[in-house]
Amino acid sequence: MTSSNPPSRPPVTVLGGGLAGMVAALELVKLGFPVQLHEALGRLGGKAGSDSDPPLYNASLDPDPNLSLPQGVASDHGYHVFPAWYTTMRRLWLEIGFDPEHDVYPGRIYYNLPPALQGVRQPHVPKPPPSIHQLAAICELILQTDDEVDDLTLQAFLRSRDYAPQGQPISLNDFILNALTIGDRDVSARAVRNVFRQWLPVFAESNWDALRGSLAEKLIDPLERRIAAAAREAGVSFEVFRGHRVLALEPLPNHGLTVHISDRHGRQLTKQAPQVVLALPPEVLRRMDSTALFKRDAGLSELFYLRSNPFSALDVFCTTRLPNLPVEHFTLIGSPHGITGFDISRQWPRLEVLGRTVLQFVAADCRGFGGLDNRGFLEVMSREIFRHLPDLEGNVAFYVPHRNSDAPLFVNDVGTWAHRPEPASRLPGVYFAGDYVRNATDVTSMEGAVRSGLLAAEALRAACVPYERPVAIVDEVRLPEDIEELIELWPRDPMAARLKCLAWVRSFMPER
Repeated sequence: MTSSNPPSRPPVTVLGGGLAGMVAALELVKLGFPVQLHEALGRLGGKAGSDSDPPLYNASLDPDPNLSLPQGVASDHGYHVFPAWYTTMRRLWLEIGFDPEHDVYPGRIYYNLPPALQGVRQPHVPKPPPSIHQLAAICELILQTDDEVDDLTLQAFLRSRDYAPQGQPISLNDFILNALTIGDRDVSARAVRNVFRQWLPVFAESNWDALRGSLAEKLIDPLERRIAAAAREAGVSFEVFRGHRVLALEPLPNHGLTVHISDRHGRQLTKQAPQVVLALPPEVLRRMDSTALFKRDAGLSELFYLRSNPFSALDVFCTTRLPNLPVEHFTLIGSPHGITGFDISRQWPRLEVLGRTVLQFVAADCRGFGGLDNRGFLEVMSREIFRHLPDLEGNVAFYVPHRNSDAPLFVNDVGTWAHRPEPASRLPGVYFAGDYVRNATDVTSMEGAVRSGLLAAEALRAACVPYERPVAIVDEVRLPEDIEELIELWPRDPMAARLKCLAWVRSFMPER
């Protein structure tokens, strides 16, 4: 794997083997940098990864070591969708040999599932298109400047308008917020505005894709193989150290960091790293001993203003095929946790051959799970699922819970943009990657993780080898010129901008 390294390329240490760290490593080896990647878990992918041997619980909600996943099947941390505005992700798909024709299911619609009536499951019904009040709210949000929405939650913004009748608040959960894994009482109006600005140009298309297999099978394992191949092509080394947990970081006198690591055997290691990509989540950076690092760069204390929430999920493996389930995603109407589900046994070839239903559920609002153990989590989730799918009760082979309390997602709270780090830190030789890092995608997502990895690699390239070609970073989906003109019109004539934006959006609404 290793050959002579170009003398102008200092070695790079990437701390964190999630999606952002892996993408940064890929771009760096392509530039001719030798890379060592350290990951705390026994697998790569982080929150975008899959577990091949998770704890399984039987139908009585007891852990059962005699249960196992089907051969070749891994369990994701929850189902993931890939919206049409994931531009950097889609380019990455092509680079790792992804075949969009066979490797993804093109989603077209979401369904609603009301609670059962007298023990009888009700029909799934397509989600209705946005109401005129919701469209008007979306349009006005799209037109706002940063200053107008930076200090507002989404609900504060909506309540300050008069689009809804008294006592009937507008909710945009149906269109985007279930994907943010937080309740819309917390999310920043600025973050949702940025999502809608990226979503608007693909309004009339199939808006999302789902993988026909686990994240490990379709994304993470092929990405690791691509990094290794790119390193061989460039004649540099690429090494992965699994089970390496970072304990503390100290700045070197002039450039880079001293990294203290505990390896998978519990041994304490110390590494001098002149070039470092910190692809560690903010909650990990906050809890490690980094006193010396914070003394050198007081701005790192901004990380303590960032908040994270768990992204909880549950896989349900059935004993038989459950009839009359939609092939698309569906929402459990009235669920206090914002639970949505997806029948992956209709999409994953490894599961289709089993002839039984496998459902993945995710909870958009996990605050009610705080303090619960796996059994308590299963009790709450299964009760809510059976309330909508009573025919599922008695048909459960086993559960795979993913509370993910140890792997929360960054929350786009009000005002957090000002506290998020840039890809290049103020410490020489130290760079940040992760969807909490400032990037054009803004919202917590795999797209943000990929983009931040590219930005970290580009910042390192610019500092170390500025004469090399910049890292190619695909632009985010751009607003149509008509909408750009309306954003410019907004300060001069808000009413005209509102009306014209609403007319434009309504003309491009997909047919249902």
